[in-house]
Amino acid sequence: LTLNDSRLHVPATNESASVNIQEPVDPLRSLRQLTHLNGSITENWVRIPGFNLVRNDRDNHGGGVLIYYKESLLAPQVTTWDHPNLEAPWLNVTVRSVFSSWLYS
Repeated sequence: LTLNDSRLHVPATNESASVNIQEPVDPLRSLRQLTHLNGSITENWVRIPGFNLVRNDRDNHGGGVLIYYKESLLAPQVTTWDHPNLEAPWLNVTVRSVFSSWLYS
């Protein structure tokens, strides 16, 4: 896994996974990525130490999304607005009740 320039690359088959974050991450900001992951890629392949993740894969043509957020944040996923045709995970970040989403359609 290489993370920089807002692109996510998942290594093929058994390549080793590594993470490269170019700049310090503000804990109130999340890392949002357009992905091309599917169910065959486990969370172990895309996990970054110190971050939780929420992902919505698209198993057909197109992308999908992945949101990383600091483990120190209380940010449960909100499923109220889920829609089968959108990859749009929502988090309720408890820092003065801020909502965040990354939408790809």
